[in-house]
Amino acid sequence: MMYLKSLLVAAFVFIACSVFAQSASTIRLFGGIGGGERNEKGLIIPTNPKLEVSALCALTTGYEIGKFRISAGFSFASTSKKETKTGLLWESDFQFDTIGQSTSTGTTYTHYAVFRYAGVPVSVGYIVPLSERIRVIPEIGAIPAITLPIVYTYINESTKEKRTSTHKAGNTYNVFSLSGLGLVTIEFDIARYASLNAGGYYTYQFTNMVSSQPKGSLHEQTYGGTIGVTFKL
Repeated sequence: MMYLKSLLVAAFVFIACSVFAQSASTIRLFGGIGGGERNEKGLIIPTNPKLEVSALCALTTGYEIGKFRISAGFSFASTSKKETKTGLLWESDFQFDTIGQSTSTGTTYTHYAVFRYAGVPVSVGYIVPLSERIRVIPEIGAIPAITLPIVYTYINESTKEKRTSTHKAGNTYNVFSLSGLGLVTIEFDIARYASLNAGGYYTYQFTNMVSSQPKGSLHEQTYGGTIGVTFKL
């Protein structure tokens, strides 16, 4: 909770300063979806490196100085990975013959893990006008974030039975993370104080995800497309 409070306070202070600043300010809301991979090294139990889905949503305020835009705000990100395994997971998997010897062979099941992050994205962009109404804004920055409870779902491939459980970060996975952020956004004015925005995002997790394996490392990278709206204050 200490991490979350610090992130929220930092974002609130920046937003308040931007809104009441004399120079041009913007408020941007966008959401995006895409894919990604996991880069792992030295893990005791290797995982599937491919991410099924990644998502990034953010509400930021920007403070423009000349052609530069400094932005900060709040973000929610999630990643989902899928693995097919065989093991003894359901009660029906544990079978015994008439003399008490185990005849269990295990069940094939699909395992989904959804990781969610609440963060404070901070970025610096450069405004490149293409016309009076259209501009491109490449941005680089970082997202300090906390890991929200992780959701695990298990689906029995034979019976289609589904079980879901939630686990807090801190034992196996670190609570705090720091990711690099890259954005390329095209803004198109639809009114004097409003514009549509669309583009792409890329993130790379600098910090190690795992805390239970000191000699192992796990880092996520995500990418995808975004769409949203920008308001000028």
